[in-house]
Amino acid sequence: MSIRRTTYDKGYFESVFFRSRPNSPRNRNRLELILANKPKGKLLEVGPAKGEFLQLAASHFEVWGFEISSYAASRLPAPLRARAVVGDVEKSPLPDPPFDVIAAFNLLEHLHRPFPAIQKIFDALAPTGIFVGSVPCNGGLAGTVHSALTDLFDRTHVSNAKIGKWQEDFQRAGFQDVQLFGEVMIGPNHSKYIFARLWRYISFNMMFLCRKSELGVVGSSVPDQASGWSNHTAEPG
Repeated sequence: MSIRRTTYDKGYFESVFFRSRPNSPRNRNRLELILANKPKGKLLEVGPAKGEFLQLAASHFEVWGFEISSYAASRLPAPLRARAVVGDVEKSPLPDPPFDVIAAFNLLEHLHRPFPAIQKIFDALAPTGIFVGSVPCNGGLAGTVHSALTDLFDRTHVSNAKIGKWQEDFQRAGFQDVQLFGEVMIGPNHSKYIFARLWRYISFNMMFLCRKSELGVVGSSVPDQASGWSNHTAEPG
């Protein structure tokens, strides 16, 4: 099986890069980030692959998936398959909005034109909904090198924008509160979030949490892995 990935077929999702676990520390970090800002409701993941994160999130949310790969969608566990739609976020409408949460972890870099998809996601959120996800952190040496190595093996990466461009697109789509911070990964199952000012220089991924409206918001939270949960706002980009 080739380690170079060019299409979203069986080889793409069965490679060593996709051997993730539903209850992995990385997926728990993602869920805790969401729960700190939206503890319940209707959650859509765009690009869920074989549904590892959705399996974990299903204990708190009514979950939906929107996946470009028919192979990956067919590998979703049976309870999730009924709420999984096969489609291309650049071309197809999202299923049954509005959503309280839309997640897109390492998805936007696969799109030829990310902004229209970000706008579509904004429109599919409930008035106080949040958009959470990650993209390669092309803002420092660590992220740039990591992106270059990843792109060498994954030829489906076509949009590697700088940090400021992603922030601009989120705000241009209409998001009122955009929080950016870093993620360092150790394989597909472990990660650590970084909130200090140097996050952009040492992170492999840029995490984002975008709130559609500031109405009714009493602060917003990001996880502090060193000391548990704390109510503080991540450094803006």
